[in-house]
Amino acid sequence: MRPRQQFTEQQKLEVKHALKSATSKEEFQRVQAVLLRMELGLHTASVWKIHARFLKEGAAIFKSKEHGGRHRENLSIAQERKLLKPFFKEAERSGMLIVSSVKVAYEKEVGYEVPSSSVYRMLERHDWRKIVPRSSHPKANSEGREAF
Repeated sequence: MRPRQQFTEQQKLEVKHALKSATSKEEFQRVQAVLLRMELGLHTASVWKIHARFLKEGAAIFKSKEHGGRHRENLSIAQERKLLKPFFKEAERSGMLIVSSVKVAYEKEVGYEVPSSSVYRMLERHDWRKIVPRSSHPKANSEGREAF
């Protein structure tokens, strides 16, 4: 898609003058279409999509809809929090969270198997992250350290 066209103030004034001096209905509508696009900043493809949706769905498209959301969620945020609460308490005490046990509890709660990524995304949503210290640097030279 090509970048959005920026209109100068001079061009906007020209279009507004053309709107006032239009002599026919067709001319007025053409100028009005350009002026609306200039003022609203809509790309022509956006206008086409709006028209197509209106023809398909009617006036219902003018009601604003919420965008985004978790449309395919297995559990609500509150249910996830309740499920994770005992695991987080155990992790605070022991310093470790065993994801495989969380996955088993999650699958038991939803009633079917889920991929591990679903459990990891849930843990991320609840601000749990994997922090594991390295046992040693991958480029460490143990012989050099001993010699030093």
